[in-house]
Amino acid sequence: MATRTIEQGPSYREPLPSSEKSTRPKLGFGKYWPERILDNYEIASWEVVRKSSTGEPWSEKDFTDITGIKSRRIAGPRETLLKMGLDATQQALDSMPGTIDCVFVTTNFPTGVNLSAEIAKEFGITGFNMDFYAGCAGFGGVLHSIKEIEKYFLGKRILFVDTQRIHDHLRDLRNNTGKDGKPIDQALQQVLFTDGANAMIVDYGKDFTVIFSKLHLIEKDEEGKIVNDAIKLPIDKSLVIPPAYLLPVPYTPSGFIEQNGHRVFKFMCKNVPQLVRRDLKDYPSIKKLDIHQASGPVVDFVIKAMPEYEIGRDCKDGNPSSGTLPKRYRDLFLNNEIKIGDERKFAVYGAGYLAVTGVVKFGDKA
Repeated sequence: MATRTIEQGPSYREPLPSSEKSTRPKLGFGKYWPERILDNYEIASWEVVRKSSTGEPWSEKDFTDITGIKSRRIAGPRETLLKMGLDATQQALDSMPGTIDCVFVTTNFPTGVNLSAEIAKEFGITGFNMDFYAGCAGFGGVLHSIKEIEKYFLGKRILFVDTQRIHDHLRDLRNNTGKDGKPIDQALQQVLFTDGANAMIVDYGKDFTVIFSKLHLIEKDEEGKIVNDAIKLPIDKSLVIPPAYLLPVPYTPSGFIEQNGHRVFKFMCKNVPQLVRRDLKDYPSIKKLDIHQASGPVVDFVIKAMPEYEIGRDCKDGNPSSGTLPKRYRDLFLNNEIKIGDERKFAVYGAGYLAVTGVVKFGDKA
């Protein structure tokens, strides 16, 4: 297996504990965080006015209170999707050496490069590879796809990579006022999202298995009214290089993500608890639920609405889009909170509206 030099400094690489201990499943993880940190103190210095009626700029505390996010990472010119994905992959391989059979890459915006193929080529991986462009629910979409044709993946070592440069497609809040004097981006997306990469390696069917999954593509509500146009993405389909899956999402030619934050918030708060309770009702004994860390208010609402579950809140470093679940599993693993035989539910959701619910198991009980 080929190795490569990681340019990222040691301050960005936490040591992974050994996965050979009897209580711990064998998993590999890696991450790449861009060097540039954009915190709420710096954003507040821009004197951003969100509500033109008051004319008062938002403070550092205002941004933290309304989003639950304190800082985020911004990828620089040299920190490409591929470079970040390669470095995260190398870290994962360092923690779990061996031959990879399949590569899945999730990201949001195509660049004319098949990332999974390039990562496979760099590390001498042969076999199945696919890119997934499915918004914030991308990793859940990959898990659902694996479950759909599970016999093919049983016994295979799978590399998952999520790599994101979302800030290339966000409006700068320093120029956030339209001709009518109203803020253009009232969703404050520049405050929400973070760039970077997360990688995860599993032996499927042994140390990691999808027990159940269900995918929902919700374009209209019960009355037939279109609801998924609350999130529009500037995806250039001509830049998608197969093999790839592209989410059918409303398109905007603006070059920027267009999002109605209020509509998205209401929709997610209403539907996520409903979907989890309905889809996963056959697994009542599993009380740990990992959800997409869209923002503090969304996570807080779901926690309050579903007191029967243990739900983590981990959004202070920004919304990593489809990197939420691999990041969550990595953090749990680092904290020794994933044991052999553990089962956990998940619910991810985003543009489209694509939502995926499911249950995963980490290894078999000894």
